[in-house]
Order: sequence, then C-alpha cells, then structure tokens
Amino acid sequence: MKVIDVLGMHITDYPLKEAIKLSLKYIGNGAMNTIFYLSSQVLLDAGENAKQREWLESMDLLLYGEPTVLDVLKENTRERKSEIRNDAFLHEYIKKLARGKQSIYLILDSAEKADSLEGYLKELHPSVNVIGKYIWEEGSSTAEDLVNELNDISPDVIISKLPNATQLQLISENRRMINASVWVALLYERVITKKKKVSFGSKLDWMFYKRLFKRRVNKYEIEKAESEKLDGDLPEQEDVTEEATSEEPANENKTAE
Repeated sequence: MKVIDVLGMHITDYPLKEAIKLSLKYIGNGAMNTIFYLSSQVLLDAGENAKQREWLESMDLLLYGEPTVLDVLKENTRERKSEIRNDAFLHEYIKKLARGKQSIYLILDSAEKADSLEGYLKELHPSVNVIGKYIWEEGSSTAEDLVNELNDISPDVIISKLPNATQLQLISENRRMINASVWVALLYERVITKKKKVSFGSKLDWMFYKRLFKRRVNKYEIEKAESEKLDGDLPEQEDVTEEATSEEPANENKTAE
C-alpha cells in the first residue's frame, strides 16, 4: 500500500491481494463502504471540480480502471496492466461473493446494459446471486426512489455503471441512508464483453484523455517542484522583536551613566 499524489488528490494504491482482502472486510461491517474505479477522465474531472474531488477522496477504496492511468503515473508494470485488462479485481471479488452467497443488485442506465452486465457476472461465476436491477433514467429517476428501492431489497452489494459524475454524486450524497454493505462503481466508459476482459470503447476517446491527463499531471508536477524549491530557498526570518527587547536594558544603562 502506498499513497500517490495525483493532481493534489491523495490516492491510496493497494496491490490486488490487499484490495480483495479489504473489500471482503466491508461485508457486514455495519456501514456501507464504497469502491470506485478510476480513469484519466474521472481524475481530470475531479482535478477541476472541487465537489467531485471531495466526493472521490471520500471513497473507501479506489481502483485503477484503465491502463492509461498507470502509464501517466509511472506505475505501469506489466503485472498491473494485465490485472486491469483481465478485470482481475472484479473476477476475484465476484467469485468470493458467489461462494459466500452474498446478494448483488445492479444499477445501470438501460435494460440492455443491465442484462449484459448480469450475463458477464454469471460468466465469472455461474452461482452469482443477482437479486434485482434498477434502470436509472436521467431526468426522471430520483435518488429518493433509488434509495427506497435499495432499502426494500437490502442487497449485500450494489454494482453500478452510470455516468461517472452521476454515480459519484449518488453514492456520496446517499451512502448513509442505504442499507447495503458495499457499493462498487464501475467505469461508465468500460465495455462489457463476454471475453472476461475489459475494453474502453473508442480508442480515440481514451487516447485523447490520456494525452490531456498526461499534460495536466506533468504541469502539476512541475509547479509542485517549483513551489517546493521556492519554499526551500526562503531564508529563515530572524526574530527582530526578541533582539530589540534584549538590547533595551543596555541602552537604558548608558543613559543613566
């Protein structure tokens, strides 16, 4: 485990085994814990929006959801990239949930996507227990309706795949009112396939965000280094007041003489 400074946000980076172990501790611990996947777009948005940044830093477990983030942050080992492309965390997590007979509830923005995700999870483990789905319709669905639906069913784990800003807000503003153990927010831009691997839609889109993210990170690192250098070059201020006070008695004695 190590903490990485990303555009001023402090991201705790857990190796795969530690992340799995931590996520399993969330089950039945009396609070709803949150797992959120990171992408270059998510990090860029949070870097520019103070509220999104606050919400993102409040998540209990942050996971890299695309290899491009690793490239920019120089954490791009072959093993880490392979874990992302092969969806290693979700594979292992779903297997553990299925064996423990924990229930799962899905939240997506279309019935087709919900069916696709359910099929993907059942491919990971045939006995996975999906007990319901909620179709979020932008403009008509409300957080209150969703919370009521979730509390009526009380699933162990919620898995959502909504626009990143939408699910970040839904989780952050309602987590204390939801009767569930874990909410896992998948990247909206990820494509669900039946090949047990992750893809990210348009290559042009993620390459654009990778380049933009890289420029922002480089700029931030340069400005941070310059600021630290400036702070280090500043001379220590002498305590003029103390020196003046210590000299006063001597001056008074001279006058008296």
